[in-house]
Amino acid sequence: MQIGTIVKKIKKILNKINRFWFDHYGLFFLLIFISVSLFGAYLLYKNIYLSDWSDEKKQEYISSKQSVTTLKKDQFDQVIQSINRRHGFSERRFEPINNIFELPQQ
Repeated sequence: MQIGTIVKKIKKILNKINRFWFDHYGLFFLLIFISVSLFGAYLLYKNIYLSDWSDEKKQEYISSKQSVTTLKKDQFDQVIQSINRRHGFSERRFEPINNIFELPQQ
């Protein structure tokens, strides 16, 4: 066989593959979309409806969350005081300064 006939056969095969792709690429992407959607739905179903934690695992989860969310009352009170102080500053009446070089009179 000559190289020219091999090249022609390869071009003919590639032409058929190309034609097949252009005729069916929509179906290909539709199948990919459907399969990914079904896989996502399966994962959602599995994680929501088939979640089975033992009582030990539930208690472990609850205790880990309770230890993380303990309230630090002193820091909380300091934040509340700071917020109230800022609120007081914002409610003071604005008094324009006529002369910026004078000391304010109290």
